[in-house]
Amino acid sequence: MLENLRIIGQVNAEFIATSLVHEGNRYLVLLDQHAVDERIRLERLRLEFGNDKQLFKRESLNFPIKLTIDMTEKHAKLVMSGLAGIHRDLQASGILCSIERCAEGVTALIREAPLQMLRKIIKRDSYENYLTPVKDVVTKTVLNEANITDRLSGRTMLFSHVLATEACARAIKFGHALDRQAMDNLLLGLAQCHLPFQCAHGRPTLQVVHYPN
Repeated sequence: MLENLRIIGQVNAEFIATSLVHEGNRYLVLLDQHAVDERIRLERLRLEFGNDKQLFKRESLNFPIKLTIDMTEKHAKLVMSGLAGIHRDLQASGILCSIERCAEGVTALIREAPLQMLRKIIKRDSYENYLTPVKDVVTKTVLNEANITDRLSGRTMLFSHVLATEACARAIKFGHALDRQAMDNLLLGLAQCHLPFQCAHGRPTLQVVHYPN
């Protein structure tokens, strides 16, 4: 279907308006330029880094990171009773940390992380930038165990989180004017994606409007 889209033009420097004729019916298809580029970039990052097993090797941090995660006493007890599962999930992503009770809820002390992966994917010279996704994943994993957020899934949740965040950061933004060649390239790239209908965070890449004959 995507190969049959015909570009009409850019709308409000946010969307690409296209037309589609399918089984005698006419459709207006609006593509979110940021979501489309984000999806394309996500799949290219996965191809570039997905088979490099060395990326998940843990390295000791220069300085351990201490996180305080606020929660009720009830939720903190759930976390402490599920430490084995938390450590298993985090270690699968290359993160080693210890978790203890505190007055605010729990504290997590992060000692090791897959720094090689973070350096290669996040191409910015900032130690803090490298470690932000590590802190995000530790926090979410702890909150999952406390039943405060939806459970993360998959062995490589940090890897997926880093790729999605980086794809979003590099993608075309709203307000960016596109010429015809840029719009053509986005449509071609989206047509080649395995999951073309949602961005890296699950938002739709396009909306379809049916025009009655």
